[in-house]
Amino acid sequence: MTPYTYNRRCSCQRCRCQGLVWPAMIITTGVLWLLDSNHWLDFDQTWPVYLLVIGAVILAGRTASVEGHVQPGGPPAMVVQPQTPPPSWSGAGTAPPPPAAPQPTQNDQQVKS
Repeated sequence: MTPYTYNRRCSCQRCRCQGLVWPAMIITTGVLWLLDSNHWLDFDQTWPVYLLVIGAVILAGRTASVEGHVQPGGPPAMVVQPQTPPPSWSGAGTAPPPPAAPQPTQNDQQVKS
């Protein structure tokens, strides 16, 4: 297993969590400022909330899934499946035969009667 390396072009959950610290801090600042301006809580008493938010974001990032992770350093490898012609026809440059008409069944004959 290769060690995890952050890749900004990857869309796995762990790579997407890397950029959430600053937006979370800005939102936290806005909420604490709102609480202070409405005189519900003083801003100087709520600074530990920053530590809790940073810890929560780091914990979420480290425990996130790395399923589908793409290592940095180049495009992902493309898997090409070899194409083989269907077994019903073979021939280079010829069109496949048209599909066969369905055979009438006993139920079809009873409906027509």
